[in-house]
Amino acid sequence: LHERSRGSGTDKSASLQVSWVEPIGKKHKIQVLTTLDFSQNRNVRSAYEAAGEEVRLSLPLSNEDRQERNSQQARLFLQSKWEKYEQNLGLSFERIDSRTRNFSPTAAQARDTLPATLPTGELPEMRGDSLLSEVELDNVNFSPIFNFTWHPREDIRLAGSYNGRLTSPTPYQLRDYTDVSNPQNTVQGNPGLKPTFTHSFSLNYSSSGAQKRGYRSAAVSGNVITNQVKTVSDIDLSTGHRHTTYRNVNGNYSLSAHANAYQPLGKQQVWGISGSANASYRQYRTYSNGQPATLRPYSLGGNLGIRYNKDQWNLNLSGSFRYERAQAGAGTAAVRHQKDWGLTARGYAQLPWKLYLDTDFSWTLRRGYGDGADYGRAVWNLRLTRELFQVRLGTASLTLEGYDFLPGRLPVTRVTGDNMQHDFGNSYRESYVLATFRFQFQHQFGQKGGKEE
Repeated sequence: LHERSRGSGTDKSASLQVSWVEPIGKKHKIQVLTTLDFSQNRNVRSAYEAAGEEVRLSLPLSNEDRQERNSQQARLFLQSKWEKYEQNLGLSFERIDSRTRNFSPTAAQARDTLPATLPTGELPEMRGDSLLSEVELDNVNFSPIFNFTWHPREDIRLAGSYNGRLTSPTPYQLRDYTDVSNPQNTVQGNPGLKPTFTHSFSLNYSSSGAQKRGYRSAAVSGNVITNQVKTVSDIDLSTGHRHTTYRNVNGNYSLSAHANAYQPLGKQQVWGISGSANASYRQYRTYSNGQPATLRPYSLGGNLGIRYNKDQWNLNLSGSFRYERAQAGAGTAAVRHQKDWGLTARGYAQLPWKLYLDTDFSWTLRRGYGDGADYGRAVWNLRLTRELFQVRLGTASLTLEGYDFLPGRLPVTRVTGDNMQHDFGNSYRESYVLATFRFQFQHQFGQKGGKEE
């Protein structure tokens, strides 16, 4: 099939937002926020089949989508503020109604033929005369909104939040017919899809000492999703044909936590130690080649570092580790236990004779990624700069830079995710040395003879 197609469409939208705030005493105030949104879009795909020196409109491959969408959102907030505590308590009301229609051309439009020499952009746009499907939705949702900030001491802060979000299915997902415009990837809509609602929360802690110049922080966050719209694909391995549709799933949620800390050491605080830790867990209900699957990936990681900074010397050394239980599909065979170790070092020094040294080293070890993707590598870079001379007009310097003195990088990086595994090919420049001469011009404007210069 020799097909030529053009896409066209229009989009219109308007939005109105009104806010009103009324104080209640010295510590409270009420805010009412109203938002009205309207949108209208039209998307047309005009496909033509070529036969010899003529083209003719293809009825099964041409279609038109039209959608009108209206949403009204009202939020009521009670905001309170005390000496050490602030809070925002609210309620959100959201209503979304939409109308989605899908059209195809009538048989009369396919009777006329056009010369094949006509540019694709000048092919006539099809007229959606025949109604294929019509879907109307009217969704209403209520959700509480809450966030707070508490300062029990001047150097300690605790904050938390919760909010809900409603997301409607797209017109493409809602149409109740099968789109065969791409014969190798047919798509069947589902007019019975429900809107997705996401509950999100977070809790954050931080502290910092002005005298010790250290800090601590920790955070926990997560979300719970109901009626999440998932893509369901079934692939015929003998032909390569993919059939796709959409379904609602429940039971998806995620949790994550991380903590960071830094503490200077000694009276002069030239030494410092830092560390961090993180963890995440997710339950992910989906479909693998048309079959239901529940994935439960999780990860643990952290790093520890030490720093030295005094006068003309600076040194940073850190090590890291990460473990991830990744799952590229249904079944235990698709589970991978991936481990990453890392070590980085960087140093800077101002040497005698106007020499400046800057060097960095990194080492990485990956295991559990599968054949061809497990590797260990080390990268070392070095830069040496010498200030040559300084004159009235500026300063001249010469820099020698050496990149990747320890070659051995592998050309493949593997990333494992939900229902997929991606191998990325990388190309690296080989080790090399670069010499750079630089002259930096400078001139200071001031006063000369009582006049500005």
